[in-house]
Amino acid sequence: MPAIAHIMLALVYVTASVVGAVALFVNGIVPSITAGIIGATSALAMIQLHMAIARSSDGVSKKDLFEIKQEIRKLTSRVAQSEQHATELKASFERDIAQRRETILNEMRGLEGMIQNLSKKFETRLQSVRAQPAAADAPMDGASILDAVKEALRENRVDLHLQAIVNLPQRRTCFYEGFTRLRRANGQVIMPAEFLGAAERANLLGVIDNMLLFRCVQIVRRLSERDRRIGVFCNISMASLEDEMFFPPFLEFMREN
Repeated sequence: MPAIAHIMLALVYVTASVVGAVALFVNGIVPSITAGIIGATSALAMIQLHMAIARSSDGVSKKDLFEIKQEIRKLTSRVAQSEQHATELKASFERDIAQRRETILNEMRGLEGMIQNLSKKFETRLQSVRAQPAAADAPMDGASILDAVKEALRENRVDLHLQAIVNLPQRRTCFYEGFTRLRRANGQVIMPAEFLGAAERANLLGVIDNMLLFRCVQIVRRLSERDRRIGVFCNISMASLEDEMFFPPFLEFMREN
């Protein structure tokens, strides 16, 4: 409380005491000397009581102020610790991101090399397909199918169809199953039941499966950018499994990556 307030209150106490003493004397209750003593005593008592209350309030205020300062120091320390922890988390996060980015880049480089190898092997196989005569040694009723298969391979009209395999009851996609479909020049789809027999007789299943794996590598590369846990199952023929020109390096690449 300001000093002027204490002075004003002291004057109020003195005035009240004087008024009380005068009232006692005027009414003839006590003599003038006794009334003066009572007034002075009352004024001193009220002033002492006021000073005691003021000191107590000042003590409480100082204690509260000290506690507030202590809490501010604690909060400042906690804020500094939080900022340091946030800085450490940011640095750790940046290191993890850099490591993951480097890992993904290495895998992408490996996939690009694998795709280039697949492309070279496929071109070699495709040259042999182009060299074969259009009239195959298949029966006449399958000649048109075989011609359509060769044309689809030459024109790169080989599609990869994916069937999602989900995890119930969440229906979250876990895997994909890949199927090969060929297309005619008019966009009509050639189903496996139509072309498998003719392709097997013409030794073209390996070429078709190589293109299927080539498409799967591209799909896996795209899917891994969103969720690396998703895989693709491929349906390939026994001829491809026995292909000594492709599968040993392919399996070695899969083991390394």
